[in-house]
Amino acid sequence: MKQSRLKTGLGSWALKLRDRYKMVRAAISEPHVAGMLANDQIAGQLIVGLCPPGGVFLDIGAHIGSVSAEVLRAQRDATVHAFEAIPAKAEKLIQAFPKVQMHTCALAGEVGTADFFIHPTESGYSSLRADDTSGMQRIQVELRKLDDEIPEGPVDAIKIDVEGAELDVLQGGQELLRRTQPVIMFESGPAADDAEQERRVAIWQLLGGLGVQVLV
Repeated sequence: MKQSRLKTGLGSWALKLRDRYKMVRAAISEPHVAGMLANDQIAGQLIVGLCPPGGVFLDIGAHIGSVSAEVLRAQRDATVHAFEAIPAKAEKLIQAFPKVQMHTCALAGEVGTADFFIHPTESGYSSLRADDTSGMQRIQVELRKLDDEIPEGPVDAIKIDVEGAELDVLQGGQELLRRTQPVIMFESGPAADDAEQERRVAIWQLLGGLGVQVLV
C-alpha cells in the first residue's frame, strides 16, 4: 500500500503528513523517540537534495523505494540505482519504479552468498547483521561488490541504510569511493556493544584512508 502511494505526488504528501503526525504523537509520550523520528525525516530530505540535476544516486537498502521515489520526483533526469537484498521486495520495486536500475543483492566486501535475516513485522529492520535473529526468517542472498556493480562513470550521492552492515558495503566499494568522491549518508548512532563500536571505528578508518571527510 505505502509503495503504491509513493508513485504519486499526492500519495507521497500523505505519507509525509502521516510521518509528521507520528512525530508529534511521540513528542507527547516518548520525547526520545520523537527526536529519532525528526532526525530521520531531516536526513531523508537532505540526501534527496544532495543529488544534482542529471546526477547519479545510489539507494543502498532501498526497502519500499521511498528515497528513490523522492530523488526522481526532485530530479526527473537523475539516474537512480537501487540495491535491495530481499528478492520479493526487489521485484515490487522493479514494477513500481521502472526508471530505477535495480540490483537484487546484498553488498559486501567479497562476492558470494550469505544468510539474510528478515524481520517478521518491520521488514525495514532486516539485515545481514541482525543482533537478535530469534523469530526472523532466514534466506540466502547473493553478495556482490559495489565496485563490480558500478564499475565506471560518476556517482554523486549515496544513501546507505542496511541495519549494521555499512562496513560490508563500504569495503566492497572502495574503488568507487576513491574514484568518484560522492556524498554519502549512513546511519551511525551510539554503539550498543564493543563489536559494534569496533565496526564504527573501522568505518571511520576506511573512509579516512579514502580521503572522505566524515561529518556527524
